[in-house]
Amino acid sequence: CVSQRRMSIWERALRHGGWRWLERLGGRDTCRVLARSLAISALQGQSRSDVRLRLLVNTLAQSAERVPFYRDHKIELSGQGRWESLHDFPVATKDDLRRDARSFVATDLAEAPGRSVSGGSTGSPVTSYCDPEASGIVKAALIEGRAEWGIHPWSRCLSVWGHAKYLGSGLRGRVKLGKRRLLDAVANRRVIPAYDLGKKAVLKFNRAWKRDRPDFIVGYASALYEIVRLHEQLKLPIPCRNTLFMSTGEVLHDWQEEYIREVTGCRVMEEYGLVEAGAIAYTNRTGEGLKVITSHFVVELLRDDDSAVEQGEEGRVVVTSLHREGVPVLRYDTGDRATCLDPRGGSDVRVMSKVSGRTYDLIRLKDGTAVPGVIFTHSMKPLKEIDRFEVVQRELGRVEIRYSAGKEVKSSCLQQVANKILSEAGPSFEVFFEQVDELRAAPSGKFRWIRSEIKE
Repeated sequence: CVSQRRMSIWERALRHGGWRWLERLGGRDTCRVLARSLAISALQGQSRSDVRLRLLVNTLAQSAERVPFYRDHKIELSGQGRWESLHDFPVATKDDLRRDARSFVATDLAEAPGRSVSGGSTGSPVTSYCDPEASGIVKAALIEGRAEWGIHPWSRCLSVWGHAKYLGSGLRGRVKLGKRRLLDAVANRRVIPAYDLGKKAVLKFNRAWKRDRPDFIVGYASALYEIVRLHEQLKLPIPCRNTLFMSTGEVLHDWQEEYIREVTGCRVMEEYGLVEAGAIAYTNRTGEGLKVITSHFVVELLRDDDSAVEQGEEGRVVVTSLHREGVPVLRYDTGDRATCLDPRGGSDVRVMSKVSGRTYDLIRLKDGTAVPGVIFTHSMKPLKEIDRFEVVQRELGRVEIRYSAGKEVKSSCLQQVANKILSEAGPSFEVFFEQVDELRAAPSGKFRWIRSEIKE
């Protein structure tokens, strides 16, 4: 039905150059960055490697001179002009960002950097900064990565994402919501809140799917799975089997992917990225695993001693951006793990498995209705003193939130968090807190920040 529907006038305008004007009006240099990255992708063999190397060496040289975190390490580029230069730089971690995120900002940056907070899918949100050029660079990578799946800036989208409540209340909240809806309309996108996965919300989703006939549906893996599960449970018709399901923000498990494909008859793919760097890799159309956007990134898969893994071996996902200079993303340890599928090994990976980090489980109310884990993420964000937390459910309608913190957290603050959760999950939902000395990852290195122990 997607291929059969007529494009609207606005879609045609976007397709014939309108999206480029919107990027310029938004102050983003997306088109120039995209043209450069596509030119790199079009090159073959040594020519492509040489261009990527020049970008890498320039980023390294700029960072060693201008960025306090790297300047303080007094780095000497012993492998000047070679790929080995990358190994002169330390692997930066989320803990480094938490200690001093400003140290990753170039001292001579002309404009104030933007600030963002990750969704906390590892149970520990991270504050990071970005230079003014970052939004155009991130958008260019996203456009290039999605294009392989036939998704473009003018494609019609149904998004399972966000929630109006988190834009604020009162007049300011209404103004923000109005702006958000206007931007969604301009971007040819309709948004269905990911925080309400009850039957009414799914019926609304089904009507929007039937009415809009979107080119793709994008959302959290757990939210997409729950929506499809309720479609099957309620015996709702599938409005369009040509729609692409795109999972992002969470790990898409094989069983979730198979289930969505089986029930809907639609194609399913995964977009892997992070707030600090943007979209990094997409489901490989020609084979298994995720294909890295190599025109934008160098991805390493490293052992605990920072040496590169071999093909078939699992390692830490470490990311370097080739285009970010003002606030570089340089050898950044994502906290995720993946297996190397590249025969050349893990020093500059082209293809890797799905990551095993950032796993969301579904939390359920007493009646079995699912509540997505992002509710707990947003509710816990204001508690800056908390280092890490995990949500555990052992019975329906009840969760335990275990957390570690450098100091005692006031009970009034915990009650505010509980109230936010209850406003979404309902007053009958029960939330209990427990402070612990330390929360550790599993032996694999994976930390499940939200875990359901209920057997379905």
